Amino acid sequence: MAVEIFKQGLEIFADQWQAPGTITFFSSGDLDDYITISTTSDRPLITGVGNYLVLGKDATTGHSLDADDILIGEDLEVDGVLYADGGIAGALTMSTLTAGRVVIVGTGGLLADDADFTFSGATLTVTNLGATTLAGAIAGGDQAFTGVGDMTFTAGSIIAAGVTNADTLLFKAGGLSGTTFITLTSNATDVCTMNAITMSGTWLASGTVTMPALTLGGTVTIGGQVFDAGAGYVEIDTTGAVGLLMNGGIVTGGATPTARIGNIFQPTVASDGSAAYAIGSYFYSIITGFSGDISWLTHGYIGGTIATQSVAEAIGVISSLYLAEPAITLGGGATATVATTLYIGAAPTEGVTNAALYIAAGDLLLAGAGTCDFRTGTTDGNYIQFLATDDDGAALAQLEVARMFSANDPWFGLGNNGGGIKVTTANLVGFFAATPVAQQVHVADPAGGVTVDAEARTAINAINAMCAAFGLTAVS
Repeated sequence: MAVEIFKQGLEIFADQWQAPGTITFFSSGDLDDYITISTTSDRPLITGVGNYLVLGKDATTGHSLDADDILIGEDLEVDGVLYADGGIAGALTMSTLTAGRVVIVGTGGLLADDADFTFSGATLTVTNLGATTLAGAIAGGDQAFTGVGDMTFTAGSIIAAGVTNADTLLFKAGGLSGTTFITLTSNATDVCTMNAITMSGTWLASGTVTMPALTLGGTVTIGGQVFDAGAGYVEIDTTGAVGLLMNGGIVTGGATPTARIGNIFQPTVASDGSAAYAIGSYFYSIITGFSGDISWLTHGYIGGTIATQSVAEAIGVISSLYLAEPAITLGGGATATVATTLYIGAAPTEGVTNAALYIAAGDLLLAGAGTCDFRTGTTDGNYIQFLATDDDGAALAQLEVARMFSANDPWFGLGNNGGGIKVTTANLVGFFAATPVAQQVHVADPAGGVTVDAEARTAINAINAMCAAFGLTAVS
């Protein structure tokens, strides 16, 4: 190829071409697009003038390259370091990387990828995710966590998205279509719903736990613990025949349980003043008998068996019921109109036989030390009747045989209305409904007279003796 040297000061020295200024190459006669070679600030410079500079294989730009830009027509190998201070525009293809994998910067800035870290469309797949700090929300959709071991939360909460009532967070077993065991619901008072729970171990409560309506499907073991109703009370409702069934005893009022007493009712009652009375224990039942309940209908039954030990010892009292004297403290000048160990308000009137106290068998024994009183009421005219059954009468009439009567001078009488003999507390006596009178003075024995008089004296003396014997007259 012919070389033409223009007169621009270009000289050749041995194997070097030298020029005092810029060397310009015009190719193919194109005076608008050419190459210049120069040195500026001790840096060799090759410049394309008029258009971009193409090196290697001829090619045209697919971008907006212009003068001062360079286009490499084929491959570019860089054994050293490639500095891209201005950035890289357009697609960059690296033959050492695999499609779909996320690029990782390795040692010395080497770009690489890994089959356990891929990205496809909007899906990022990581085989193993180590310690991670989330700086934002994760939208997971309906996905499954598999092979999950223990999860430890050192702080924070699991929070359901949304703040609108009825937004829920579900905990399920058996896949997305499985059974929901825990439901957390946002509303005015946040709700946690748990279904089909199997409890084991010890459940601890921090603060106050409020229990809703519960249906117990098995035995609840208290384990010596206390049901504390606070200022309220515990209510047990039932539609069955038995409201509360207990195999052991009942202890109330904070009393100390003891093996010597089966049931202890020891309430402490401070009356609220809402009525004119206060009661320690109140028992009231509503009974509707059934056809065939002909033996007895009663509001209460006290009975059972009592067995002593095989020891020769004297036991003071064995009974079905023991009533102790009420320990009464009258404060502030109060008085008790009636104070009694047993008070019977009234007797029924609907029976063939009616009684306030009916002893079907056995003796009535008044065995108190000293005096035992058997009294009438406190108003004049109150009386006690002693009745006996007339078994000859068709209706088995109850007939009076004695009476205790309350009056200014109370009396006791035998017979109907005391008509046989009547005796007062002043020791007045009346026979055959006569008004009781004091003991009569002795009638003097007749003395003297004829034989007839002697017979009369004998009869009168006999009458005096009989009156004296009955106490009707004084003894002379």
